[in-house]
Amino acid sequence: MKAIVDGKRYDTDKAELIETIRHDAKKDPRNKLDATHRKIFLYRTEKQNYFSVETGGILTWHDGDTFQNGKTFETEFEPLSEKQAMKLLEEYKLYDELEKHFGDKIEDA
Repeated sequence: MKAIVDGKRYDTDKAELIETIRHDAKKDPRNKLDATHRKIFLYRTEKQNYFSVETGGILTWHDGDTFQNGKTFETEFEPLSEKQAMKLLEEYKLYDELEKHFGDKIEDA
């Protein structure tokens, strides 16, 4: 998958896949919908830019029909700051991955 946002090209074929997050929407603090079978793929580019690709959800079986505000729940792309990428791993309690990829940004309390 490729996307260009603010003059930056994001390409899943060229970026490093940091983590695949599988989740049940009932446990997702960001989502009130029962959109099960979703996955979030977190990537880092060679230039240390982050992005996520989210697939699945409530309308996956409808081949990407629109749901609310014209969005589909089949595939969504989002550029992320380093802080947002870290927060995503924190939200899903993926502490080993957080330490592995961002250990130099984490300090003892």
